[in-house]
Amino acid sequence: MGGDKRGPMGIGWPEWITGLLMWLLVAVIVVTSGEMPFWVEKSPGPRLMPIIIAVCVAILAVLYWLEAYRAGGRGVKFPRLAELKKPAGFVALSFVVYFLWEGLGAILTILTVGFLELKLMEGHSWLRSFLAASAMCLFAWVVFQVVLGIPLPMGVFK
Repeated sequence: MGGDKRGPMGIGWPEWITGLLMWLLVAVIVVTSGEMPFWVEKSPGPRLMPIIIAVCVAILAVLYWLEAYRAGGRGVKFPRLAELKKPAGFVALSFVVYFLWEGLGAILTILTVGFLELKLMEGHSWLRSFLAASAMCLFAWVVFQVVLGIPLPMGVFK
């Protein structure tokens, strides 16, 4: 990927530009969330999560540059399509959670997404996938509803 063309610090230009784009994303997140409060009445405010995401992206940018530097001129290997199926599946499941969370409810969404992830992406049996997804639902309900007292969206159970 980096080829013979080396940028600053011996990192290939494609890797250097990719890292800079990641830092640009960090700057955009920080600037666009600038008006939001960090804390609201002794609890996390709406700016906390974007800042956490920005810090994580910044760490990833540094790690990406370190990996490119360690590659020593070979460039960072771009994954093959087969290697991208699982990460793409997790991204797709994230969108499923986003779209189903309020309408279907947290418990059924966790059950559905947990089952899909275990059955389709991990290749577990039907029974094991269903039992593990059910355990995830029960765990989420106990932690949020019982222990923390945070109501989860009920969706179709209203």
